[in-house]
Amino acid sequence: PPVAAEAPAQRAEERFELLSELGRGGMGVVHKARDRRLDRLVALKFLPPDLDPGSPLFRMFQREARAAAAHSHPGIVTIYDIGTLDGREFIAMELVEGTTLDEALATDGPLPALKALDVFERVLEAVEYAHGKNIIHRDLKPSNLMRTKTGIKVMDFGLAKIVGAKMTGQQTMIAGTPAYMPPEQLTGRTDFRSDLFALGATFYELLTGVLPGLPQRPANLAMGYPTVRERVPNVPRRLSDVIMRCLDVEPDNRPASATEVLREVREVRSAMNAVAQELRAFADSATPMPQKEIIVPPAPAKPRNSPRAAPAAAPSAPAAKAGAIVEIVEQRGPRGRDER
Repeated sequence: PPVAAEAPAQRAEERFELLSELGRGGMGVVHKARDRRLDRLVALKFLPPDLDPGSPLFRMFQREARAAAAHSHPGIVTIYDIGTLDGREFIAMELVEGTTLDEALATDGPLPALKALDVFERVLEAVEYAHGKNIIHRDLKPSNLMRTKTGIKVMDFGLAKIVGAKMTGQQTMIAGTPAYMPPEQLTGRTDFRSDLFALGATFYELLTGVLPGLPQRPANLAMGYPTVRERVPNVPRRLSDVIMRCLDVEPDNRPASATEVLREVREVRSAMNAVAQELRAFADSATPMPQKEIIVPPAPAKPRNSPRAAPAAAPSAPAAKAGAIVEIVEQRGPRGRDER
């Protein structure tokens, strides 16, 4: 039987209506577009047209496509389609509308502890899911976290690495954002704990308004800079401690997984929510608010022979219960209202 003629390649303007440019960077240009075939708005990312298909950047783009396509999680941007149009590689993805956390930080300042804990929990759930798929993000930072009407979305797996996947080429590309990169990433070596360092730097910045480290020396090169709690005294000590553990320059001294950090964040958040509810009850009554102890349960003890065992805690203050971390909320006024 006669062979049907091959259909001509579809042109970009036939498939997509470009509406506006959303941004551009080393990984290409992102447009807001209407997908004519799927009849929906998308974020359309094209690689630069002059990019060599054999270049490391081209392979990185392909790696992003594979990594992102493996995700199906409400906290991660969804990939709709991957392909080639007009000889250019593209990814059509979920159009996420909202405010990135770096924009929110510049406009509104650092997050209060309770709001920050909610953000941290959503981000950690997404990262835990990705790690469960053997995918490391490698560029977690506030500008890659979008606050939407429905929650937080983790964006841009453009530097994602699929653990165990066979990589082409003999050289390792060093990629990422220096202020959020752990020391080992500077040499091209990453594992899941590298993302925890980036999350530590991100959470530090969202709570304090500044990046961890010292002037002219980012956290991956500096030691002895202030902890989160030293900069913001009303942050629970246990939350400050887990963030600083994430920022340890030695991967073995960081938490073992995103799941471990997520558990700590949830326990701190639960304790703070319980006390906040009690304090609101005082604020709505005529009873003067007494000084109140917020008891955050201690983290589970590590085995003594564990290489990641935390140093022994300092002796508790007389008012503290044994093994607990105690925060004092001072009286804010005759009815306990915070006048700030």
